[in-house]
Parts: sequence; C-alpha cells; structure tokens
Amino acid sequence: MKTKLSILVLIFSTAFLNAQVDIQPNAIGVNVCNPVSDVAVNDIGIPEATMFVKSTDDVSGSVAIQGNAFDLTTSSAFSHGLFGQALFGGTSNRAVGVRASAGRDANYTSGRSYGLLSAAGFSTPGANYGVFSSLTGSNSGAAVVGYDQINYNGWSQIMSGTVSYAGYFRGKGYFHDNVGIGEADPQSKLHVRNGDVYVEGPANGVILDSGSGCYRITVDAQGVLSTNPVACP
Repeated sequence: MKTKLSILVLIFSTAFLNAQVDIQPNAIGVNVCNPVSDVAVNDIGIPEATMFVKSTDDVSGSVAIQGNAFDLTTSSAFSHGLFGQALFGGTSNRAVGVRASAGRDANYTSGRSYGLLSAAGFSTPGANYGVFSSLTGSNSGAAVVGYDQINYNGWSQIMSGTVSYAGYFRGKGYFHDNVGIGEADPQSKLHVRNGDVYVEGPANGVILDSGSGCYRITVDAQGVLSTNPVACP
C-alpha cells in the first residue's frame, strides 16, 4: 500500500501542482478531505468505488475521465480508449462490464438524458458501428435488450431459456423507414424475402385500410377468406 501511495503522490504532485492532496492511511483525496474511495478527486466518493472522480469544470463538454486510444500501426488490431471487464467464477452475481446512467432528480420537460452516447464513422463501408454487441458462450440470451420499464415494469429480465436473439425488445419499437426481414435493402414498409408471414389464430388476420374504413381479412378451417369491417388501429 505504501508503494501505491508513493506512486499516486508522485502522479498527483506532477498533475495537480495547485491541488490539495489529503493522504489517509488507506485513501488519497485530491481537492477533498477525508476521502471515502481509495482515490477520490473533487469529491469524497463512495465506499463501493476504488476510484471516484467528479468533474468541476462548468463548461459544455465537461468530462470527469477521458481516455484516448493509441493510434496503432498494426493493421486490424484493437486499441481501446476505455475498457471495462467483469469476469467472475461460479457465483450467481450479475457481471457488468461497463455501466452508464443519466437522468435528473425529478421529471422535467426540458433537457435530454443519454445513458450511452456513441458514434462511429469514416471506416470501411459496412463496418461502422455506433453500438456493437454480441452474444457469446453457449447459453441463450440476447446481444441487445431493450426494456421499457415505464410501461412494462416488473419484468424478471429473463428471456426464453432455449432461444437466442440478436435483439430482444420488451415494449414498442419504431422504425421511421422500411423494415426488411431477410432483405438487406427493403423497398416497402415491410419487405419479406425467402419466407412467409405467419398469423396465428383463426380470429386474427391482416387489417387493411380502404380509405373509408378498415377491414380484417381472415381465413376459416376450409381455407376460405373472409373480410369483416373493424375499427382502424
């Protein structure tokens, strides 16, 4: 611990020439006294955090911690500006590699909150990912999960134990443009390639808007189609 403290003191002495450094037996505070985290900058921190940093710059784009990746000279190699990992053994804990949250102290009608704000571009066509995630291992799950906790609160956050998903959404979804199923470049609002559209249940069907009303097309046990007026969605 003494060696770690000596190294941290040297770093802070160089980087924060005008900063107040409070050295406790098991913690270091920068611009704060009686730190709670092992290393606390501009705030005492919290017991759960080994290092806690709070930004004090009242400017647009203020950042508490910024990491810049090294521009590698090796082709196809990875370089990370920020890397988080949670790798456990046989416990039943919930492993979180990176956690982000954003919000306000109450409901407001102004401002915006981004739990995660990311962007990507200018690389190989077809290989720019604003967000990229994958499902690994041999157990079922989903690469991406969207959960509307406002309207569907109470979900156990457990999906099918036998089916895996690239994307799983519990709540409504919205697509401004066309949607393709098996089609990479859909030309209609819903474009299905090399497959069928299945509607389960004899009372269900396809609702069409005639311009003066809506009609549901269904099929009976003999395969006969019928059309009945219904309220437009």
